[in-house]
Amino acid sequence: MKTEYRLEKGSWISGPCYRLKFKDSNGSWRFVPKEEQAKVLGNYLEQNDCSKNIDLFGLNENHFIWSFIDQQEYDLIPFTKNYPDIEKYFEHLREIRQKFLQKEQNISSSPNIIDL
Repeated sequence: MKTEYRLEKGSWISGPCYRLKFKDSNGSWRFVPKEEQAKVLGNYLEQNDCSKNIDLFGLNENHFIWSFIDQQEYDLIPFTKNYPDIEKYFEHLREIRQKFLQKEQNISSSPNIIDL
């Protein structure tokens, strides 16, 4: 299913920016999460996990895809072309999360000392 996207103007430490949002199945606009948030922390693996708003103190604003104004054609527009259906992106996030967890498991089960 084709997803509706929009850019929401905001501000960043270094100046004005756009943040990418998608419309979920309930008609709510939610921010698109960055890959590393899902991969390492396990956050935002489902559409409904994504915020509709940036929190009051902006503590979560770096969790979501954004670009400086006038840079959106390099960062944000290609994303919408690569993922015309946002659920494919969330499938990708869940996949990279599982790979990360498997790698972590392999590391934790390796021996603490290796005699050479």
